[in-house]
Amino acid sequence: MYKNFKNDVLRSVMITPLLVSTLSFGSIDIAGLPSNVLDNSRQSNTEEVQVSTQEQITMRIHADKIDAYFRDRNMPLEGYGMKMVQVAEENNIDWRLLPAISVIETTGGKNICKSKEGANNPFGYGSCKIAFDNINESIEIVGKNLGGNNPRTAYFYKGKNLDGILKSYNSVIPTYNQKIRSVMERIENYDISNDA
Repeated sequence: MYKNFKNDVLRSVMITPLLVSTLSFGSIDIAGLPSNVLDNSRQSNTEEVQVSTQEQITMRIHADKIDAYFRDRNMPLEGYGMKMVQVAEENNIDWRLLPAISVIETTGGKNICKSKEGANNPFGYGSCKIAFDNINESIEIVGKNLGGNNPRTAYFYKGKNLDGILKSYNSVIPTYNQKIRSVMERIENYDISNDA
């Protein structure tokens, strides 16, 4: 799978100069490009397609880093990297925040909240007293809250920077912010070049 991803990245790197030069000198018929180069050939604006493709590449790299980090530590949340990245994007939060919180709170799901009232809660959200139907739902709801997009909790998170978000999330542990930032940095710098 990763080999195909590398080929897709190489194709996009080769096509990007073509798209950029075409934007400078006129338009091209994007319908003539192979479907595996452009995900949505119905878009008429070449710039939008190029940005979209670049964003998708970046999101895939971020998701791969999260999943590799979890995998190499035998953490059960491996495979949820893309979901975390998508939710972060939708809620305008740092892509590393949700995985970092899960690592600090439940060791990436290894020590997930055990009680029924905390089911499927790998983030320790609500002091493990809030249950979710599944992991995807927990990612969506916690991400929405951290982004300040839940009217009931917006007071705690909306418009705050990372430090403010983390202080609202956990004001009990004085070193919480440092712990989360340390994991975020490790995830960002995680080497996925040897993944096959």
